[in-house]
Amino acid sequence: MMSGCTDIRDLFSLYLEGDLEEKQAVEVRQHLEHCEDCAGILETLEGIVDAGSTLDSLEPPDHLVSDL
Repeated sequence: MMSGCTDIRDLFSLYLEGDLEEKQAVEVRQHLEHCEDCAGILETLEGIVDAGSTLDSLEPPDHLVSDL
């Protein structure tokens, strides 16, 4: 793993949500251009997020709140 991978990977969630400052987003994109490992991990995470967005919302059972 090249230097900086851990720091870049720590930013993936914010990057995918569009919550990074532009400077950090540019750093992530530049890193991804040169790091196949991180690019592959991000691609996998994007697939998970995309798949999760197709799931129906679930309502918790009524007893759940009363059991707390």
